[in-house]
Formats: sequence, structure tokens, C-alpha cells
Amino acid sequence: MVLVQCLLALAPGDAIDTLPNADELRPLLEAEWGLDEPLPARLSRALGRALGGELGHSLTVRPGSPVRDLLGHAGGDSLLRVAAAAGIAVVLGFSLSRHATMRRGAELLSALPAVVLALVAVHGINAGTFACVERGWIARPAWFALPAEDHPVRMLLAVAILAVSSGNLAQVAATARADLDALRAAPFVEAERARAGGVSSLLARHLLVPVTRALAGQVAVLLGSLVVVEHGLGLGGAGALLFHAVRLRDWPLAAGLAALAGATVAAARLAAELVEVLIDPRARGTG
Repeated sequence: MVLVQCLLALAPGDAIDTLPNADELRPLLEAEWGLDEPLPARLSRALGRALGGELGHSLTVRPGSPVRDLLGHAGGDSLLRVAAAAGIAVVLGFSLSRHATMRRGAELLSALPAVVLALVAVHGINAGTFACVERGWIARPAWFALPAEDHPVRMLLAVAILAVSSGNLAQVAATARADLDALRAAPFVEAERARAGGVSSLLARHLLVPVTRALAGQVAVLLGSLVVVEHGLGLGGAGALLFHAVRLRDWPLAAGLAALAGATVAAARLAAELVEVLIDPRARGTG
């Protein structure tokens, strides 16, 4: 709400007039946003309401619905998709880091933006499936055709696109490769190898820090791709909700979703710092 008040103050003219149903909403918005009050008073009131968990109500996407409730319903599904995509990126990144040819191919695929990869994947899968059905090789699948059918295949495809596209997979694979080489040459690994100790478990433990840091840095990219993937595949979630909020000029809902995205990025970076503190004694100042 604080962001909404600042945008309203900076916008030229009357922001309410930009809404498609301005005449009906004007009395409600003037009272809710305090447009007849000076900006400091409006910001103070908006900050107090935000700290109390009151984020306002949706104007056009779900008229009258509390933004807090909409964030709770949509945010959970989207965060699960982002977490699953991050996990897949880690597994694939470590696997590809050992094979130069496969890694270069993954880097080329990963360079595609999410919107391009989504279009190519959907049209390619649909065209291939239709050709197989026409020739009688397979029966018509329950999920055909994407993205019209509500089926788990659609969700799995979305997670795969998030994991691979926009440089995510290439970044994780490059991080795994560089840090694995550095760790193998580290003195403490050499000492453990000389004692015939468990080098693999030691490497895995210390690789967790750079990989977690790399993933935390990619969370913002994953959230940006989420908007395209969820909208393009017809999935409900925070990304699709943000697309509709911006398109329909639902400022309170858009601001709430932006705040949720910012909190997610901050939480991911905090988690990466905690992992480093727990694993590396030097980060605690005790090494």
C-alpha cells in the first residue's frame, strides 16, 4: 500500500480515471486511499495498515477480495514450482558438469528465454503427439492438447521450462564445474585424500555453499520467468495473477505480488547465508 500511495502521488492527473470502471470505484478508492489527505498522512496510514497485514483489496482482477487472501492462495502453488525447478536445476547441473559436450548443449538450450522455450516445447509436443495419434501409433493422451487440458503434464512442463530456461541450468552447471575443480585442489581435500578419508562426502558438503548461493541469485530470474510460464500454460499462480493485475491496472494486487516476490528473493539469500554459516566455520569467524 505504501508503494501504491507513492505511485498515485507521482502519477500525472487522477489515477482513478485510468481504471475501466472509474465512476463506480471512485467513492471507494477516495475513501480507501485517502486522496483528499496530504501525502505524509496517507503514507503513514498505509504503512500502519501494511504492518498490520492489511494490504488492501483487489480492484479489477477479483473485485473486493483481500489482497492478502489472494497472495496466500496463489503464492503457495508458485513457490512450489520455483522450488521444484531449483531442485531440478541442481540435479541436472551437477550431472552435466562432468560431461563437456552435454554441458555445452545444455548451455545453448538454457540461453533461450522462458517465453521462447515454452512456445517451442508446447508446439513441438503438440505437433509430435498429433502426428503419432494420426498414424495410429498411440491413443489420444488425456493431456492433449497443451495447454488447454488441466493435467499434471502441464505442471511438469512448466517446472522443466523454469529449471532450464533463461540461463538457470547453465549458471548452476558452470558453478558446479568451477567449484568442484577448486575444491578438488583444495589443501583440506588433499589432506583428507592422503588419510584415505571420505572425499566424496566432503566435496558434497562444501559444494552446498556455492550451489545454494548460485540458486539464491537465480531466484529473481525464476520469479520473472514464472509470469511468462504460468500465463502461457494457463496455470493459476502468483505469476499469472501478476500478469492480470498489471493488465487490468489492479495496483493494490500488483504491489502486493511485487512485495511477495521481493520477500522471496530476500528469504532465498538469507537461506544461502545461513547454509554458509552452518557449513563453513570461517563464515562464523571461528575458523
